[in-house]
Amino acid sequence: MFSEPLPPAEKKKTLQDEFDINMSRAFKTEVSEMCNLSQVVWEKSMEKGREEGREEGIQALVLSPQKFPKDQALVSKEVAEQFGLTLEVAAKSVQQYWKS
Repeated sequence: MFSEPLPPAEKKKTLQDEFDINMSRAFKTEVSEMCNLSQVVWEKSMEKGREEGREEGIQALVLSPQKFPKDQALVSKEVAEQFGLTLEVAAKSVQQYWKS
């Protein structure tokens, strides 16, 4: 029930058909709330994964001296372009990993 972001109606049908659970009005409401909560958790997890992937990509660019030898501004510009960030946000991210 929590493994995939299925629509509430499909989850209710599964509970009724496969588990023989009577879908009273109160229980339908609870299932809908549970589905909404699971969707929020799923969306937050996906966003966190994207953020972590973006940070790993930025770190890889910053730590690649062959491509950008000692030019923080150039790295910031490349990060902004590759990750769709503003130059200001990219520069802050690059600063986290920059080695003097």
